[in-house]
Amino acid sequence: MKIHKLFRAATATALILTSTVGLKAQDENLVPNGGFEDTNINKLKSYGQIEEFGMDWFSASSVPADIYGEGAKGDKVGIPINNYGKQDAAGGLCYAGFRAYSKDPKLKRNYLEVQLSQPLDRDVMYCVSFDISLADMSRYAVNEIGVIVSDRKIEQTNDGDMIRNADIKHKTNKVFQYAEGWEKFCGTFVGTGQEEYILMGCFGGRNNLDIEKVSRPQGMSGAQV
Repeated sequence: MKIHKLFRAATATALILTSTVGLKAQDENLVPNGGFEDTNINKLKSYGQIEEFGMDWFSASSVPADIYGEGAKGDKVGIPINNYGKQDAAGGLCYAGFRAYSKDPKLKRNYLEVQLSQPLDRDVMYCVSFDISLADMSRYAVNEIGVIVSDRKIEQTNDGDMIRNADIKHKTNKVFQYAEGWEKFCGTFVGTGQEEYILMGCFGGRNNLDIEKVSRPQGMSGAQV
């Protein structure tokens, strides 16, 4: 993920993030471990281990988010092939994943959060960008994917959906259903001088989501989830 300064202003949907997630100040990315590359891949075995083996990132609710790596100890979270399908990283050896939606009440959403390397400056516009892909074996795709920029750490101690107004969303609030590769998410945010954290995921209430059923890719076997 990248966050950079532009100028001074007067049943389940699983998505994976790769390349460099960022919020940049000029050429400096303010998101630590923005490409998820600082991960202990050799010990990575299963879902929900982003806090255990990935540096800096953590889950914002009680539902742990996922980290995937090329050469992972467990096939569930390998790259390019894992239990959600096949996908190379857009860059490097790792990507992260979160669940955006499920009709199954047992499968809860999860959220990715990180503390920025420094607070945002007041009245400065920042560019926020990352690459995103729908997992091959997802049965549904949804909109309301976005980023929250916060002046404090957001910690939800339960597994409920976070229903909030995202600070940054795609300009058309599109349904993210591209699974053959990666597409770019990009938006802007004007700092107040207080923001220190960013949170990523699906923030729409179920009644407000656009939910589209997607077909299993050709050549893939197994049940969609």
